[in-house]
Amino acid sequence: MTIRTLEQNELLEQAVDWMVTLQSGDVSSEEQQQFSAWLTSSINHNKAWHSIANSVATPVAALQDLPSEQGPFIERALLRDNSLNSDNRRDFLRNSLAFAGITFGLTGLAGLSHRYQPLTGLTADLSTGTAERLTKKLDDSSELILNARTQVNLNVSSVYSIKPLITKTYRTIDLREGEIQLMASQQPQAFNIHCQHGHISVLTANNTSHCLVKINANSTFVLALAGELNIKNQQGQSVKLNAGEAVSFNKQFIYQKQLGLSHKAQWSQGLYLAKNESLHSLMQALADYYPGFIRVSEKAKNIKIYGGYPLDDLDKTFATLAQTLPIKVRKLGSLVTFIDVS
Repeated sequence: MTIRTLEQNELLEQAVDWMVTLQSGDVSSEEQQQFSAWLTSSINHNKAWHSIANSVATPVAALQDLPSEQGPFIERALLRDNSLNSDNRRDFLRNSLAFAGITFGLTGLAGLSHRYQPLTGLTADLSTGTAERLTKKLDDSSELILNARTQVNLNVSSVYSIKPLITKTYRTIDLREGEIQLMASQQPQAFNIHCQHGHISVLTANNTSHCLVKINANSTFVLALAGELNIKNQQGQSVKLNAGEAVSFNKQFIYQKQLGLSHKAQWSQGLYLAKNESLHSLMQALADYYPGFIRVSEKAKNIKIYGGYPLDDLDKTFATLAQTLPIKVRKLGSLVTFIDVS
């Protein structure tokens, strides 16, 4: 039976959630029964569980022999110390994915591999994988920076002459997924960025412009760092942003402008700056730099954080968080990091 990619990813996410539950140290009889029911309700559930279990070096045969009421034994089997440093993480991940693919087949391997390199990016003009950034000089002398796990299509050309005194340029980006920063060169023609919720016109007639655009689950976030922007959603609503202003919008609504968010652009320097933000928001950003799964308990999600956290050394970031916040960070093999209150 072939599982569609979306279904694969959802099943792998469910398997990770069960792994976190089973290793919590406080598994109820009801949760053990629910896990057993989930595991045996579908062969695809079983394959997803074994793929994740294998990736953290859990003996699959032992798990198969365990009755559902022996959750604590499963918990101890899952707890594995990850002593790998950041330089070896990617190589180990590839090996783990290859090993996991033995039991889940090619479709399951594709689902796990998607955490390392988004498969949908294979058809994009430019794309980045997990923990990768890319800076691209465009033909019109603009500069584009892609954050991790980002996909764009380009239609950008240099100025050329059609007739005497008539010039034409193509300056359009289709942001399919992820986050970009654009330093648009000064040209009479605006630079247009299209996304699923509408489009952004970067005005460059008088000067260069610098903006940040990020696609979130249910909206698009836009930050004007220099110059002016015009935003129009698919409903036809519009708003103008000046330097220092930010806004979120979707197909139907444009939300209230925000100020003081220029620090959001520091990811281009490999740094996440937090100013009175939740731990959950930081983990969402780190997920683009972590090739496995990050799980934060409900109790820990709303802990407030401040400061700068390196994106390119997550071992250091996790260690800093554990030292400065009332939390504990545990790694379950190579693919799962679990954060809970201490």
